[in-house]
Amino acid sequence: MTEVCGNDFSQCNECDCEAELLLNKVCDPQCNTLECNYDNGANCPVPGCTACSAEQLTNGKCDLECNIQSCDHDNGECIPNCFCD
Repeated sequence: MTEVCGNDFSQCNECDCEAELLLNKVCDPQCNTLECNYDNGANCPVPGCTACSAEQLTNGKCDLECNIQSCDHDNGECIPNCFCD
């Protein structure tokens, strides 16, 4: 299991992403997956999410316009089972 900043990235073994890339705060395409927490919040866009910006997806608060399935419910920042779609 790979642990970075207290986050469990054990599923990142399925992508081509190393711990250094998860910590560099640069959006690396190979790390921009749900399994890798969209490059550990490096302001990467969620693939298929056009409703909100990368900044909204990583600001630590639930933005209602982003609380839709295509935006992974604000990249997981919204309360589980409380969806707008």
